[in-house]
This record gives sequence, structure tokens and C-alpha cells, in this order.
Amino acid sequence: MNERMFRAEAASILSDQIERLQSDTYRLRVPATAVLMRREKGRHFHIVPELVVQLEGQAVLELPDGRLTLDKGDICLIPRGVPHRERVVSRRGAFRNLVGIPVQSAVCFHVGVAGPDDGPAVEPGLCQPLPDAQRVFAFADDIATLYRSRSVAAQATTRGLLLAMLGTLVLGLTSPASNPVCEHFKVSQCRQLMGSHLGDPALSVKYLAARLHCSADYLSHLFHANTGTRLSASINLQRINQAQYLLKQSSMNVAEIGHSCGYADPSYFARVFRRLTGCTPLAFRRNAALWNAFAQPECNS
Repeated sequence: MNERMFRAEAASILSDQIERLQSDTYRLRVPATAVLMRREKGRHFHIVPELVVQLEGQAVLELPDGRLTLDKGDICLIPRGVPHRERVVSRRGAFRNLVGIPVQSAVCFHVGVAGPDDGPAVEPGLCQPLPDAQRVFAFADDIATLYRSRSVAAQATTRGLLLAMLGTLVLGLTSPASNPVCEHFKVSQCRQLMGSHLGDPALSVKYLAARLHCSADYLSHLFHANTGTRLSASINLQRINQAQYLLKQSSMNVAEIGHSCGYADPSYFARVFRRLTGCTPLAFRRNAALWNAFAQPECNS
């Protein structure tokens, strides 16, 4: 599927959910757990909310203290920090869902399909530039807070926030001016794959190239030509950005955070962190305690 076709399909899927919201025939699912931002065996979490629209088959989200089943037509918002494992339940081999995750000032979309085991496989999608991506997905935090309230006001607010979220995404996907810089489709796919696999130690230039059916040298050259940044450097930068968030917001130790960000060796994680930030992970965490959550802590190692 080419870029134009993928963008059109994603916009159509989200527009259908808007129609369901307006006719009150939608089904929103929001998983909840008492365990947040903790490494759980066989499960992963994101430091940003995740949007899932189930298109075919069933997806079972296995949580630390329960499970949640997504049926065809369901829309799901997975709050930031919720450890989960997605299990595929296909009917006659059919399984598809659309997944959206904010990455900096863009939203990365991909389609999940049935994998070789009982988990999903990710088909390369695209990263749609959206300056308000982080603000729009922050609506998911408010929705998660209101979701279980039975009050009329809370339910109306939940629907309004979800409409605003989906509407903004559709406008971004369909606006002719939404992508003024003609980024190569493989670069967009590369961004999407990178954003969804930061915690995987196997993530590398070679891994991405294999998934995109091209050589590592070609992908590196293409990425640098389109972004001005080396692909290997971009992988480390995104991982360290995620580590900074976890150092500020979670109680995991440094080794656990490194592992959650794709670094199997804690010493290597500490070296990369210091090279990119100027301080050690522990120094960053210590100084972060002196700042509010929205400020950038200074490094003083």
C-alpha cells in the first residue's frame, strides 16, 4: 500500500468512528491497572497514550491484573504507562487493527496483522506531521480519568474530547497542507517502526532496513538526506528521550529504565545517556526532583 492509499484508509477508519460517536453507536474501551510504568514480564508500555481501532478479529490486551478484549469496531485508548501484551484472536485468519502513537510533532500510524505466533505483526505505515500531536493525545489522559464515571457531564465530556481527538487526526490526514515537506515514504515508515519498537533491543538500522526491504546503507542515506540526522543517532536520541521521561515519572531503577528503552547493558545505557545529556541517569533523576515535571532538568554530575 502506498502513502496516499494508507493515508486515505486511516482517515476513512477514523471518520467512521466519528460517525459512530455522533450516532451514539461507538464502543470505547480504556484499560486500567494499578501497575503503571513498571516492567512486567512479556508486557511493554509506552510513555504516551496509544490509539487502537479494531478492524477485524479480536485483540486481547493482557494487563498485570486482568485482561481487556477488543472486538471489531471497538476504539481503545491505552493510557500512558499501562503495561500490556496484545494477543491476537483471529477468526478464519482475519485480524487487523489501526494503531496511532504520537512521536514528537507527528502521529505514527500502522496496521497490526496476525503474526506468526499469537501476537500481532506490524505492517509499516506512516508518520503524519501534526504540530499539536502531543496536546491532542493528552486528551486521552482526560478521557481515561472520566471514562468510568456514570455522570451525564463526564460522559458528554468524554465524547467531546474523543470527537476533538479524532477530528484533529482526520484533518491532519486529509489536509493538502498537512505534509508540506515531501518526505520519502520509506523514511515515514522508518519513523513509525522506530517509534513503536524503542524498547526492543533488536532495533537497529539493519533491523529497520530488513523490515522495509532495503539495504541498511540505502536506508541510512535516505533518512539522513530527508531529516539531516543519522538514523543510528535518531534511534539513540528517541530512546534517551524516553529514558528521561521515565527517570522523572517512574520509580524504576536505572537498569530497568535502560532495559525498557532497549538497552540490554546498563553500562552502555549510562554511557549513551551521559554522551547525549551531559550527565548520568542518576544525576538527571536527582536534579529532576528539584524541577517541575514540565521543565528540563539541568545536568550537574
